[in-house]
Amino acid sequence: MKRSKNPGERLRQKTFAAWLISVFLRYYSLSLAEAENLVQFIFLEFRKHQSQVLQEGQIWYRAVAIHEPAGKSLAQCEKKKIKLTLFTDQDIQLRNKQGLYALHKAQVLRLTEEARRQGALLTQEDLAILLNVSVPTIKRIMAEYRQQDIYIPTRGNYQDIGPGMSHKTKVIQLFLQGYTETEISNRMQHSLNSIERYLIDFTRVFLLLEQGYPQDQIRLATRLSPKLINEYIQLYKLVKHKSEYQSRLEELKQHYHLSVKKNF
Repeated sequence: MKRSKNPGERLRQKTFAAWLISVFLRYYSLSLAEAENLVQFIFLEFRKHQSQVLQEGQIWYRAVAIHEPAGKSLAQCEKKKIKLTLFTDQDIQLRNKQGLYALHKAQVLRLTEEARRQGALLTQEDLAILLNVSVPTIKRIMAEYRQQDIYIPTRGNYQDIGPGMSHKTKVIQLFLQGYTETEISNRMQHSLNSIERYLIDFTRVFLLLEQGYPQDQIRLATRLSPKLINEYIQLYKLVKHKSEYQSRLEELKQHYHLSVKKNF
C-alpha cells in the first residue's frame, strides 16, 4: 500500500489494516496472503474514491486540455474534467484585509495553477464565469501580473508567452531582495505557509546544485517540475556571487537546513 506522508496517519492505516486482516482471517477463513491482498485492494479503491470527492469550496469544471494548440476552436478542443478550489478559509481573511479585488486576483492565480497541474488551461472567459466578474476585470488582473513579471498559465498565453517567471520564483526573488514573508504575502496574495514551502523548495534546489547534483537528479530528489527547477537554478546563478544577496542566502541555509535534510 502507498505510504502516507504523515507518520500518525501511516500508523493509523497500519493499525486499521492489521485489524481488517485479522477479521478476514478469523471470520472469513481467508489465508494470510488472500487477506493482505484484499485489504490492499480495499485501500486502493478507497483512495480512488477519495480523489473523486470534492472538498468544501471545490467544484468540477471542464476546461481545454493543455496539449490543444492555440488557434483551434474551443468547440473542437478536447476538454478535461478538473477539480478547482473556488473558495478557502484563507480567502475570507484576504477579503476582510484587502478587499474583493485582491481576493479575485489571488483566485485567478490559484485556479490557473490548479488547472495547469491537472493538464488543462482556463481561458479569461472561464475565469470571468468562475469568479462572477467581467472579462475586463480579468484582463486587468492579468495585466497587473505581467507588470510584476508573474506568469499566469491561461490558454491565451500558454503557447506564446515564452519562459515567463512563475509566481513561485517571483516570491523567491522578492525574498532575496529583502522583503519580509509578511510583505510578500500581502503583495502576492499568498499564504505564509505557501511562501515558506517555496523557500524550502528553492533552498533544496540550490543546496543540491552546490553539491554537484545534475538537474535530472535534482528533479527526482525534489519532485519539482523541470521548468521550476530551471527557474530556481537560473535565479541562484544570478545572485550567488552578488554581495547584496549573501545574507538572505545564508539565512535560507540556516533557517531551512533541517527541513531540507528531512526531504532529501
